[in-house]
Amino acid sequence: VNPAGDEGHVLVTTTDGFRVLDAAGGQLTDDTFPAADPGHAVAHGEHTVLFADGTGDITVFDPHALADGM
Repeated sequence: VNPAGDEGHVLVTTTDGFRVLDAAGGQLTDDTFPAADPGHAVAHGEHTVLFADGTGDITVFDPHALADGM
């Protein structure tokens, strides 16, 4: 489980990537940030960065956009 960077969501590491959990609503969503061998997430300021350890790729997003879905 990783911080999403907002007040209502967390990111669950799965084999496919980082899946969004609506913690406030108590529901695992279908929204996933794809990542090969997902590593960790870092929330800082207005951005969250996801690290794919399998490829070295990073994904940067605005965590407040999660409220509207991906």
